[in-house]
Amino acid sequence: MKIQLITNQEELNGYININALQEDVSNLDKHVMDTECTELITNNTINYIPPNQITQVLNHWISKLRHGATISISSLDIYQVCRSHYNMSLNTSDVINLIYGGTPPKISVLSMKDLSDFLTQRKLKILKKRATNYESVIIARRP
Repeated sequence: MKIQLITNQEELNGYININALQEDVSNLDKHVMDTECTELITNNTINYIPPNQITQVLNHWISKLRHGATISISSLDIYQVCRSHYNMSLNTSDVINLIYGGTPPKISVLSMKDLSDFLTQRKLKILKKRATNYESVIIARRP
């Protein structure tokens, strides 16, 4: 079973597509049992998880993965946003809009390093890390 957690992205064929703006994605129990998922893609949905729940939600998502399955986490990367602001390719109002969606504080802002460290501590193997523009993507495999 393949799951994609989305906000405004297009749905993928062959996946259970769950929109985080319409449904709580912090608990996937009604969609998938533990160790049943072969692939989990999260497209900017982690930014909508309250900061005090991120660890719990990531652990829950990992529990849904079969051994050998992959998780792909894309999120707004605070370091990339700050670097772009520092380099003056983003003005302050754009930074605030990216981080807070216009009305602070509704989304969590994470770094690729923090997410990578979290997954590694839980014994997932990092397969790929990539930062582009203001976002980062991490793909990891559960052993």
